[in-house]
Amino acid sequence: ELDDAEAGVILERLEDFLVADGEGGLAFRHGLLRDAAYHGLPFQRRRLLHRRVGESLELSADGDATDVAADLTHHFFEAGDWDKALAAFVKITPKDYRQALRAQAAERAAAKAVAAE
Repeated sequence: ELDDAEAGVILERLEDFLVADGEGGLAFRHGLLRDAAYHGLPFQRRRLLHRRVGESLELSADGDATDVAADLTHHFFEAGDWDKALAAFVKITPKDYRQALRAQAAERAAAKAVAAE
């Protein structure tokens, strides 16, 4: 667990690599930076972080997880919580499902382009 001071130090070190995402959060300036940070984490740590994000999204949804169903599916799947991932998956609207597929396809295309360089 990080306390506020430790989290502040980490965010300060990452400041040049992050941008505001427009929703009150932060995002990496580039997908490659995000991927490098993500894959640098141990597997069990990634699972734990996905679980925490999923649980946080559940709490913020206040009982109606329809708007965050695609994100819940992703995070609980990556956390290895198959029951919660499936429960969220069946709530995904067709529009959100199509958007998620497009985003995933774009990420894969970008990764292939970088690998080809």
